Amino acid sequence: MRRPLAALALAAAGLLAVPAVAQVPGDPVRVEPSTAGTSSHMIVDIHGSADPKANGRPATHAVIDLAQGFRRDLRARSERCTESRAKAFDCPGKSKIGSGTADATVSNGAISQAVVADVSLFLAPRAQSSDAAGVWLIFTERSSGSRAWIFGRLLKLGSHGPFGIEARFENFETANSAAPEGFTVRLDRIQVEVGASRTEKITVCCKTVRRNGKKKKVRYRKKVVRNLLHNPKSCDGSWDYQVRIRYSATDESVRDGVMPCTNP
Repeated sequence: MRRPLAALALAAAGLLAVPAVAQVPGDPVRVEPSTAGTSSHMIVDIHGSADPKANGRPATHAVIDLAQGFRRDLRARSERCTESRAKAFDCPGKSKIGSGTADATVSNGAISQAVVADVSLFLAPRAQSSDAAGVWLIFTERSSGSRAWIFGRLLKLGSHGPFGIEARFENFETANSAAPEGFTVRLDRIQVEVGASRTEKITVCCKTVRRNGKKKKVRYRKKVVRNLLHNPKSCDGSWDYQVRIRYSATDESVRDGVMPCTNP
């Protein structure tokens, strides 16, 4: 069945969203709250503008890194969205880790059409053994309900470099081929908030109780809160992040930014 124009335009809009990061002024990535040692949500608010290095080409590769000291707890979600469920647009609610909106303009030079989509993010099984997890981005165009998806990977970084968490997207070229011939997409704005928490009961050791006149250590159950994202334990005024956009094996656009932070 031929995909409707809105769905194809939406897929292209999703592809072009990440290149806009490299040219957006200010600091489009931040965390709330920005207090050291607390759990937080990551906020991405990007006003689209053309990356000069793109030269009309689609991105082939995108990476977002957060500073060393940020921690993730994947136990914040009790389920994962598999590939089959994501492509059927049926990810379980207990795998959801974020949401937002995307605004874009679709044009063929003669006519322009505004596209507004809701964006949902779902935690997925890891694609490679070295990964921490996967992430599905699901786009739903509001007026028609047409949908598109993009897959990303969360990687395990070592403790010696400047960054501790990495999100990597490498499937842009395949999805971009679905864009309608003769049409271009300009991303006007994308806003996404990523974060999740879950409360569960666990068995821990130990507490001291008195039984039959004697003290005894016993295991017991207690509630714990699992938060997807935790801020670094200390703040020197700001935390770094980096965005890298690649258009070919030798052509890459890099953006370094900072997120203001405070100590408790």
